Amino acid sequence: MKKYYMETVINSHHSGFGLYQTGEYNGDQWEDKDDLLSEIRSNVGEVYILGEDELPKEIEDIRGKIYDEPETVFAFIDQYNSIHYGGIGEFNG
Repeated sequence: MKKYYMETVINSHHSGFGLYQTGEYNGDQWEDKDDLLSEIRSNVGEVYILGEDELPKEIEDIRGKIYDEPETVFAFIDQYNSIHYGGIGEFNG
């Protein structure tokens, strides 16, 4: 079975308590996770992979606090200094 990858947004969970949830997986299906990460970087600039990259002090490692946590969790800081979290899910197709 061939694997493919898709991007999702990670938001604060409605219940609060410092938890997060994934949104719907959207966009194209990618055969290569690194190609998808390159595309994300081309759209938002520097991307930090939680658990792999050294994180700036503004970015919290939220892994383990996400309902339906995807295989890869990343974060980026936008031009207004707001932090955004996202994920890449791995699927069998």
